[in-house]
Amino acid sequence: MRHGLFFILLLFVMHSAYCQSNSIVGEWHFVKVESTNEMSEGKRMMMTKIFGDMKLVLNEDRSFSSRITRKAEQGTYAINDNVIEMESFEGYIVSYPYVFQDNDTLKLEMKENEYIVLGRATSDSEVFENVEKKSIDYVKIDSSMLLDKKWLFEKKIIVSQEGDSTQLSGRLFEDDYFIFNPDGSFDGIKLKVNVSGSWRLNEDQSRLIQEFEEGDSVQLIWYVVFLSSETLVLKRGQLDEKWYYKME
Repeated sequence: MRHGLFFILLLFVMHSAYCQSNSIVGEWHFVKVESTNEMSEGKRMMMTKIFGDMKLVLNEDRSFSSRITRKAEQGTYAINDNVIEMESFEGYIVSYPYVFQDNDTLKLEMKENEYIVLGRATSDSEVFENVEKKSIDYVKIDSSMLLDKKWLFEKKIIVSQEGDSTQLSGRLFEDDYFIFNPDGSFDGIKLKVNVSGSWRLNEDQSRLIQEFEEGDSVQLIWYVVFLSSETLVLKRGQLDEKWYYKME
């Protein structure tokens, strides 16, 4: 009898651990836009722009916090038949059918067959999703090459899925710059707004992580594609964009 009770208890513990490890509870970051419908490159890029900084934290107590386009929300959520319903403390209610895959991928259906794909964040707040990724060429850098220089925005190049490239520059970005200080802080201008915050490199020194001091903290993770004494080229996550900066 005692052996039987022990076996039942062991099964209960194993089942609880399995459910916990296969739960949507956790921190999720944007990965990409996915659709089984025909979607124009322009619409895909627009949705990527809107949701590119998306962060969603789902807690065990059914509370949530989120950030989309730098707007922070908090509230409660419920799950019913593979639909997640979120009610913000401001009184807004949204609901999305969702698909949960491999414990590391969460897809929210924004419209029929159009998904925002989220990946479970690691302790470094970076996402290593189990969905197919494009390979990214990047370099390991010496942080001293970034320091005490005024990096001025030069141009931004967007590559479409067909391989066509578009160069963006002009008034919107013309004043943008960053200065990376030795104490781990940075200052600059982004989209005509003064910005500041902290910066660091990840463990293998291939990614530059910026955290902005703008109310709810905004974190950007850049792959360093090229760095010299006069040129800095950055690529953000899985976006087909390259940002070119030059030293003043």
